[in-house]
Amino acid sequence: MSRETATQQQVRSADRPGNDPLNLEAALERLMGDVDLLEMLVQQFLEEIPTVLEEIKSALDQGDAEAVYGKAHRLKGAAGNLSADAVAAAALRLEQSGRDGDLDDGSAAMGVLQDCVADLQGFVSRIDWSTRSD
Repeated sequence: MSRETATQQQVRSADRPGNDPLNLEAALERLMGDVDLLEMLVQQFLEEIPTVLEEIKSALDQGDAEAVYGKAHRLKGAAGNLSADAVAAAALRLEQSGRDGDLDDGSAAMGVLQDCVADLQGFVSRIDWSTRSD
């Protein structure tokens, strides 16, 4: 099974209960139950991600493996801190592609990352933050 196929399966599994694109339980635990803080951090992340994705795409287009590595590494960390696990996993794949200088795989991984971000955006848009209490 190719890495592309395995990653796509991970993305599809993010739609199953218990594998949401944003693990709210883990994120709230990390933030000591502060729903308002989580909402602010998630919204900030989603506002900034289009710029980050464009920077990664530009680095891929320019063949700059070091920039792909660095930008994907930072994105992986930010997504991981929010418990956006599918985005973090896709960013890890891009990070590895940059580290290995395999920008062909990086281009494929970019598509997976964009799908993961779209899943996260859709998931977050369905959260009613005003009634969320964990």
